[in-house]
Amino acid sequence: MFFLTGDSTLNPLVAQYSAEAGGMSPSFVDWFLYMSVPMLVALLCTLFLGLFLFKPSKELVYDREQIVAKQAALGKLSVKEIRTIVWLVIAIALWLTVSGDYIGWVTLAIGVCLAMPVIGEVLTPASWNAVDIKSLMFLTAAMAVGSVGGATGMNAWIADVVLPSSVPENIFLFALLVAALSMIIHMFMGSVMAVLGVCVPAFISFAAGSSVSPLAVALIVFTSINIHYILPFHNLPILIGEGKDAGGYTSKEAMRMGIPLTAVVFIVVLVEAAWFHLFGLM
Repeated sequence: MFFLTGDSTLNPLVAQYSAEAGGMSPSFVDWFLYMSVPMLVALLCTLFLGLFLFKPSKELVYDREQIVAKQAALGKLSVKEIRTIVWLVIAIALWLTVSGDYIGWVTLAIGVCLAMPVIGEVLTPASWNAVDIKSLMFLTAAMAVGSVGGATGMNAWIADVVLPSSVPENIFLFALLVAALSMIIHMFMGSVMAVLGVCVPAFISFAAGSSVSPLAVALIVFTSINIHYILPFHNLPILIGEGKDAGGYTSKEAMRMGIPLTAVVFIVVLVEAAWFHLFGLM
Protein backbone atom coordinates (compact mmCIF):
# COMPACT_ATOMS: atom_id res chain seq x y z
CA MET A 1 0.00 0.00 0.00
CA PHE A 2 3.05 2.28 0.07
CA PHE A 3 3.15 2.45 -3.73
CA LEU A 4 0.55 2.94 -6.46
CA THR A 5 1.98 -0.11 -8.22
CA GLY A 6 2.16 -2.17 -5.01
CA ASP A 7 -1.08 -3.92 -5.94
CA SER A 8 -1.84 -4.15 -9.64
CA THR A 9 -5.63 -4.17 -9.15
CA LEU A 10 -6.70 -2.46 -5.92
CA ASN A 11 -4.43 0.60 -5.88
CA PRO A 12 -5.11 1.81 -9.45
CA LEU A 13 -8.82 1.17 -8.87
CA VAL A 14 -8.82 3.48 -5.83
CA ALA A 15 -7.12 6.19 -7.91
CA GLN A 16 -9.67 5.65 -10.69
CA TYR A 17 -12.62 6.09 -8.31
CA SER A 18 -11.16 9.42 -7.18
CA ALA A 19 -10.68 10.61 -10.75
CA GLU A 20 -14.20 9.56 -11.79
CA ALA A 21 -15.64 11.60 -8.91
CA GLY A 22 -13.82 14.71 -10.09
CA GLY A 23 -10.97 14.35 -7.63
CA MET A 24 -7.25 14.02 -8.11
CA SER A 25 -5.74 11.10 -10.01
CA PRO A 26 -2.48 10.60 -8.08
CA SER A 27 0.79 9.88 -9.82
CA PHE A 28 3.26 7.31 -8.51
CA VAL A 29 5.04 10.03 -6.48
CA ASP A 30 1.80 11.61 -5.21
CA TRP A 31 0.50 8.25 -3.99
CA PHE A 32 3.75 7.59 -2.12
CA LEU A 33 3.71 11.02 -0.47
CA TYR A 34 0.12 10.62 0.73
CA MET A 35 0.45 7.02 1.91
CA SER A 36 4.05 6.92 3.19
CA VAL A 37 3.54 8.06 6.80
CA PRO A 38 0.19 6.30 7.39
CA MET A 39 1.52 3.03 5.97
CA LEU A 40 4.72 3.30 8.02
CA VAL A 41 2.54 3.57 11.13
CA ALA A 42 0.45 0.60 9.92
CA LEU A 43 3.61 -1.42 9.27
CA LEU A 44 5.08 -0.80 12.72
CA CYS A 45 1.78 -1.36 14.57
CA THR A 46 1.17 -4.62 12.74
CA LEU A 47 4.72 -5.76 13.38
CA PHE A 48 4.55 -5.16 17.12
CA LEU A 49 1.06 -6.68 17.32
CA GLY A 50 2.31 -9.84 15.60
CA LEU A 51 5.34 -10.09 17.88
CA PHE A 52 3.13 -9.67 20.93
CA LEU A 53 0.49 -12.22 19.88
CA PHE A 54 2.74 -14.93 18.46
CA LYS A 55 5.65 -15.79 20.72
CA PRO A 56 8.47 -17.93 19.26
CA SER A 57 8.19 -21.63 20.05
CA LYS A 58 11.98 -22.04 20.14
CA GLU A 59 15.11 -19.92 20.26
CA LEU A 60 16.28 -18.45 16.95
CA VAL A 61 19.74 -19.70 16.00
CA TYR A 62 21.64 -17.36 13.70
CA ASP A 63 24.78 -18.80 12.13
CA ARG A 64 26.37 -15.92 10.24
CA GLU A 65 29.21 -18.03 8.80
CA GLN A 66 26.80 -20.54 7.34
CA ILE A 67 24.74 -17.76 5.74
CA VAL A 68 27.85 -16.12 4.26
CA ALA A 69 28.95 -19.49 2.86
CA LYS A 70 25.56 -20.08 1.24
CA GLN A 71 25.61 -16.58 -0.19
CA ALA A 72 29.06 -17.16 -1.68
CA ALA A 73 27.87 -20.46 -3.16
CA LEU A 74 25.27 -18.59 -5.21
CA GLY A 75 28.07 -17.13 -7.32
CA LYS A 76 27.86 -14.00 -9.46
CA LEU A 77 24.68 -12.57 -10.94
CA SER A 78 23.43 -14.61 -13.88
CA VAL A 79 22.51 -13.06 -17.24
CA LYS A 80 18.83 -13.65 -16.48
CA GLU A 81 19.14 -11.88 -13.13
CA ILE A 82 20.89 -8.91 -14.75
CA ARG A 83 18.12 -8.65 -17.37
CA THR A 84 15.51 -8.74 -14.61
CA ILE A 85 17.24 -5.95 -12.69
CA VAL A 86 17.55 -3.79 -15.83
CA TRP A 87 13.88 -4.12 -16.77
CA LEU A 88 12.71 -3.51 -13.19
CA VAL A 89 14.83 -0.34 -13.01
CA ILE A 90 13.28 0.82 -16.29
CA ALA A 91 9.81 0.04 -14.94
CA ILE A 92 10.37 2.02 -11.74
CA ALA A 93 11.78 4.97 -13.71
CA LEU A 94 8.69 5.01 -15.95
CA TRP A 95 6.31 4.61 -12.99
CA LEU A 96 7.88 7.71 -11.46
CA THR A 97 7.20 9.79 -14.56
CA VAL A 98 3.72 8.67 -15.71
CA SER A 99 0.28 8.57 -14.12
CA GLY A 100 -3.22 7.26 -14.71
CA ASP A 101 -3.77 4.42 -17.16
CA TYR A 102 -0.21 4.75 -18.47
CA ILE A 103 1.07 2.98 -15.34
CA GLY A 104 -0.84 -0.13 -16.36
CA TRP A 105 0.47 0.02 -19.92
CA VAL A 106 4.04 0.42 -18.65
CA THR A 107 3.63 -2.64 -16.41
CA LEU A 108 2.19 -4.68 -19.28
CA ALA A 109 5.00 -3.60 -21.61
CA ILE A 110 7.70 -4.55 -19.09
CA GLY A 111 6.08 -7.96 -18.63
CA VAL A 112 6.13 -8.49 -22.39
CA CYS A 113 9.80 -7.46 -22.58
CA LEU A 114 10.69 -9.92 -19.82
CA ALA A 115 9.16 -12.67 -21.96
CA MET A 116 10.79 -11.62 -25.25
CA PRO A 117 13.70 -13.62 -26.71
CA VAL A 118 17.21 -12.17 -26.47
CA ILE A 119 16.25 -9.08 -24.42
CA GLY A 120 14.20 -11.00 -21.86
CA GLU A 121 13.80 -14.76 -21.60
CA VAL A 122 12.94 -14.35 -17.92
CA LEU A 123 9.25 -15.24 -18.16
CA THR A 124 8.54 -18.54 -19.91
CA PRO A 125 5.37 -20.49 -20.77
CA ALA A 126 5.90 -22.37 -17.50
CA SER A 127 5.52 -19.07 -15.63
CA TRP A 128 1.79 -19.23 -16.29
CA ASN A 129 1.60 -22.24 -13.98
CA ALA A 130 2.20 -19.87 -11.07
CA VAL A 131 -0.96 -17.89 -11.89
CA ASP A 132 -3.77 -18.70 -9.43
CA ILE A 133 -6.77 -18.99 -11.77
CA LYS A 134 -9.22 -19.55 -8.89
CA SER A 135 -8.14 -16.30 -7.26
CA LEU A 136 -8.52 -14.47 -10.58
CA MET A 137 -12.07 -15.80 -10.93
CA PHE A 138 -12.83 -14.68 -7.36
CA LEU A 139 -11.37 -11.24 -8.13
CA THR A 140 -13.45 -10.89 -11.29
CA ALA A 141 -16.64 -11.79 -9.44
CA ALA A 142 -15.80 -9.35 -6.64
CA MET A 143 -15.30 -6.52 -9.14
CA ALA A 144 -18.71 -7.28 -10.62
CA VAL A 145 -20.42 -6.83 -7.25
CA GLY A 146 -19.59 -3.12 -7.21
CA SER A 147 -20.87 -2.61 -10.76
CA VAL A 148 -24.07 -4.53 -10.05
CA GLY A 149 -24.56 -2.48 -6.88
CA GLY A 150 -24.38 0.73 -8.86
CA ALA A 151 -26.73 -0.50 -11.60
CA THR A 152 -29.34 -1.84 -9.19
CA GLY A 153 -29.21 1.08 -6.77
CA MET A 154 -27.70 -0.96 -3.93
CA ASN A 155 -24.83 1.50 -3.48
CA ALA A 156 -27.21 4.46 -3.16
CA TRP A 157 -29.45 2.49 -0.78
CA ILE A 158 -26.50 1.68 1.49
CA ALA A 159 -25.52 5.34 1.54
CA ASP A 160 -29.05 6.41 2.50
CA VAL A 161 -29.49 3.75 5.18
CA VAL A 162 -26.04 3.62 6.77
CA LEU A 163 -24.68 7.16 6.55
CA PRO A 164 -25.82 10.06 8.76
CA SER A 165 -27.69 13.03 7.33
CA SER A 166 -24.72 15.43 7.53
CA VAL A 167 -20.94 15.26 7.22
CA PRO A 168 -19.04 15.62 10.54
CA GLU A 169 -17.04 18.85 10.57
CA ASN A 170 -14.23 17.27 12.57
CA ILE A 171 -11.88 15.46 10.15
CA PHE A 172 -10.90 12.87 12.76
CA LEU A 173 -14.52 12.04 13.50
CA PHE A 174 -15.18 11.79 9.76
CA ALA A 175 -12.24 9.40 9.29
CA LEU A 176 -13.38 7.20 12.19
CA LEU A 177 -16.95 7.13 10.86
CA VAL A 178 -15.86 6.12 7.35
CA ALA A 179 -13.47 3.49 8.72
CA ALA A 180 -16.04 1.95 11.07
CA LEU A 181 -18.79 1.74 8.46
CA SER A 182 -16.40 0.43 5.81
CA MET A 183 -15.21 -2.36 8.08
CA ILE A 184 -18.76 -3.32 9.08
CA ILE A 185 -19.83 -3.59 5.44
CA HIS A 186 -16.61 -5.46 4.66
CA MET A 187 -17.37 -8.07 7.32
CA PHE A 188 -20.62 -8.94 5.52
CA MET A 189 -19.50 -8.63 1.90
CA GLY A 190 -16.10 -10.23 2.46
CA SER A 191 -14.32 -8.86 -0.62
CA VAL A 192 -12.05 -5.81 -0.55
CA MET A 193 -12.73 -5.23 -4.24
CA ALA A 194 -16.49 -5.43 -3.83
CA VAL A 195 -16.53 -3.11 -0.80
CA LEU A 196 -14.42 -0.57 -2.68
CA GLY A 197 -17.00 -0.62 -5.47
CA VAL A 198 -19.84 -0.05 -3.01
CA CYS A 199 -18.38 2.20 -0.31
CA VAL A 200 -16.05 4.55 -2.18
CA PRO A 201 -18.71 6.01 -4.53
CA ALA A 202 -21.24 6.18 -1.68
CA PHE A 203 -18.87 7.92 0.75
CA ILE A 204 -17.54 10.30 -1.92
CA SER A 205 -21.12 11.34 -2.63
CA PHE A 206 -21.71 11.71 1.11
CA ALA A 207 -18.67 14.01 1.47
CA ALA A 208 -19.54 16.16 -1.58
CA GLY A 209 -19.55 19.84 -0.72
CA SER A 210 -17.28 19.38 2.30
CA SER A 211 -13.56 20.07 2.64
CA VAL A 212 -12.76 16.37 2.21
CA SER A 213 -11.48 15.53 -1.27
CA PRO A 214 -12.64 12.40 -3.17
CA LEU A 215 -9.06 11.05 -3.04
CA ALA A 216 -8.95 11.31 0.77
CA VAL A 217 -12.27 9.45 1.05
CA ALA A 218 -11.11 6.72 -1.33
CA LEU A 219 -7.81 6.25 0.52
CA ILE A 220 -9.45 6.09 3.96
CA VAL A 221 -11.93 3.45 2.76
CA PHE A 222 -9.11 1.55 1.08
CA THR A 223 -6.95 1.66 4.21
CA SER A 224 -9.78 0.54 6.47
CA ILE A 225 -10.76 -2.57 4.51
CA ASN A 226 -7.40 -3.60 3.06
CA ILE A 227 -5.56 -3.69 6.40
CA HIS A 228 -8.40 -5.24 8.34
CA TYR A 229 -9.73 -8.80 8.28
CA ILE A 230 -11.29 -11.32 10.67
CA LEU A 231 -11.41 -14.50 8.60
CA PRO A 232 -9.02 -15.27 5.71
CA PHE A 233 -11.68 -14.72 3.03
CA HIS A 234 -11.93 -11.07 4.07
CA ASN A 235 -8.60 -10.37 2.38
CA LEU A 236 -7.28 -12.15 -0.71
CA PRO A 237 -3.56 -12.26 0.31
CA ILE A 238 -4.55 -13.70 3.69
CA LEU A 239 -6.79 -16.24 1.96
CA ILE A 240 -3.99 -17.33 -0.38
CA GLY A 241 -1.60 -17.73 2.55
CA GLU A 242 -3.92 -19.95 4.58
CA GLY A 243 -2.94 -23.61 4.94
CA LYS A 244 0.12 -25.75 5.57
CA ASP A 245 1.26 -25.58 1.95
CA ALA A 246 1.12 -21.77 1.89
CA GLY A 247 1.68 -19.43 4.85
CA GLY A 248 1.29 -22.19 7.40
CA TYR A 249 -1.49 -20.56 9.45
CA THR A 250 -5.12 -21.52 10.04
CA SER A 251 -8.37 -19.54 10.21
CA LYS A 252 -8.10 -19.58 14.00
CA GLU A 253 -4.69 -17.90 13.89
CA ALA A 254 -5.95 -15.39 11.32
CA MET A 255 -8.76 -14.42 13.71
CA ARG A 256 -6.30 -14.15 16.58
CA MET A 257 -4.44 -11.49 14.59
CA GLY A 258 -7.42 -9.95 12.81
CA ILE A 259 -9.60 -9.07 15.79
CA PRO A 260 -7.06 -6.82 17.61
CA LEU A 261 -5.99 -5.48 14.20
CA THR A 262 -9.21 -3.44 14.32
CA ALA A 263 -7.53 -1.07 16.79
CA VAL A 264 -4.60 -0.63 14.40
CA VAL A 265 -6.99 0.44 11.62
CA PHE A 266 -8.44 3.22 13.76
CA ILE A 267 -4.95 4.43 14.69
CA VAL A 268 -3.89 4.50 11.05
CA VAL A 269 -6.95 6.40 9.78
CA LEU A 270 -6.46 9.03 12.49
CA VAL A 271 -2.87 9.46 11.29
CA GLU A 272 -4.18 9.63 7.72
CA ALA A 273 -6.64 12.38 8.61
CA ALA A 274 -3.87 14.51 10.14
CA TRP A 275 -1.43 13.74 7.30
CA PHE A 276 -3.99 14.43 4.56
CA HIS A 277 -4.89 17.71 6.26
CA LEU A 278 -1.29 18.85 5.85
CA PHE A 279 -1.61 18.31 2.09
CA GLY A 280 -4.99 20.03 1.88
CA LEU A 281 -6.94 16.85 1.14
CA MET A 282 -9.10 17.27 4.25
